[in-house]
Amino acid sequence: ADLAVAETLAWRVALAVDRARLYEEAREANRRKDEFLAVVSHELRTPLAPLLTWAEILRRRPDAAHARQAADVIERNIRILRGLISELLDLASITGGKMRLERAPHDLSDIVREAAEDLAPQAIEKGISLELRPATEPLPVEVDRLRLVQVVTNLVFNAVKFTPPGGGITVTTGRAGNQACLGVRDTGAGIAPDFLPHVFEMFRQGEEGARRVQGGLGIGLALARQITDLHGGDIEARSEGAGRGAEFIVRLPLREPEVAVQDLRLPLDVSPAVLEDTRVLLVEDVADSREAMREMLEQFGARVVPANDGRDALQKLDGAAADLVVCDLRMPTMDGFEFVRRLRADPKRAELPVVAVSGFGSEESRSACREAGFDAYLAKPVDSSTLVASIRNALRARRQAS
Repeated sequence: ADLAVAETLAWRVALAVDRARLYEEAREANRRKDEFLAVVSHELRTPLAPLLTWAEILRRRPDAAHARQAADVIERNIRILRGLISELLDLASITGGKMRLERAPHDLSDIVREAAEDLAPQAIEKGISLELRPATEPLPVEVDRLRLVQVVTNLVFNAVKFTPPGGGITVTTGRAGNQACLGVRDTGAGIAPDFLPHVFEMFRQGEEGARRVQGGLGIGLALARQITDLHGGDIEARSEGAGRGAEFIVRLPLREPEVAVQDLRLPLDVSPAVLEDTRVLLVEDVADSREAMREMLEQFGARVVPANDGRDALQKLDGAAADLVVCDLRMPTMDGFEFVRRLRADPKRAELPVVAVSGFGSEESRSACREAGFDAYLAKPVDSSTLVASIRNALRARRQAS
C-alpha cells in the first residue's frame, strides 16, 4: 500500500513539474511573440517618419534641391519598408508550409557574388571591408535563385549590421565532398555561447545590448535556415563568444557534374528608349498608383493607355491595340483575375502578354496568377528596372512561343 501511495505521489509530482514546464514554455513563447510585434511596429514606423517629414518639407518648399534630397530619402525608406513586408510575407509562407521553390541550374559563386556586391555600398558606408573569395572551380547547384540570393543577403547583411567600423567581412564559396559551401565570416559582435543554439530560432535576437540596438525584425537568420532546409541543405553558426566575431556556413547538394550550369536571366536594359513605341494598357484602380506607373513607363518610351479596372480595360482594347497589359489584381467592378480569364477566352487576344502588379506578395497570389494565365507577377512597390525587365521578358517569351 505504501508503495502504491509513493508511486501515485511521484506520478502527481512529475505531472505537476511537466505542467509547470509547459506553462513556462508557453509564457516564454507568448513573450517573444509580443516582443516581436512591438519590434515590427517600431521597424515599420521608423522609415515612415522621414517620408512624412519630407512630404511636409516639399509642400512648403518645393524647390529642386529639396526635391532631389527628398527623392533619395523616399526611395531608401520605401526599399526598407518593402524589405520588411517581404520578410513578414516569407515568414507567413514558411510557417504555413506554403513556400514553393522554382529551381533552376546555377553556379553558387555567381549567386553569392550578386548578393554580396549589392550590399558592398552599405559595408563601405559603414567603413567595413567586404572581401569575396569565390571558388576557382564551378559549383553547380539546382536552386531557386531569388531565394538563395535572399539567404546570402540575410547572412551578409547580418554581418554588416553587427560588425563595427574598421572591421571586416569575408565571403567564401567552395566544395566539400558532394556539397557546395558558402561561408560568411565577420569580426563583429560575436554570439554568446548560451545563445548560439538559439540563433536560428524564430522571434529570437541576442539578448546582449550590442545586438538589440541594431534594428531589424530578428527573423532573417530563421528565414535563411528555413530556405536552406527547403533546398535540402544545412546551415551552421560558429562563434568563440561575444566580441569575437561569427561565421555562418551554408552547405547545399551539388548537381551532377555532367549537367551544364547556365544563368537563364535576360540581360537587364533600362536605357531611356528600351520600351519605345511599346503599347502598354495599364489597368489600376488607384489613381495615384496609376499615374505614377504611367509616368514611369512613359519615361522609357512606352505609349500608355490607362484603365480603371478590368471592364474598362476590355473596353479600351475594343478601341485600341496593345502589345502588353500591366494589370493590378484587386479592383472593383472587375478584378485582374476575371479580366485575364476573359482575355484568354478571346481568340483574338488570347496571346496578349499580361504582367500582374499587386500589393499581395504571398506565394498563393503568385500561384494563382500563374494558374489564371498571367505571364509574370510583381509585388508592389516595384522599381522601374524590375518592371521594364518583366515587360521585355514577357514580350520576348510570347514572340518566341508564336
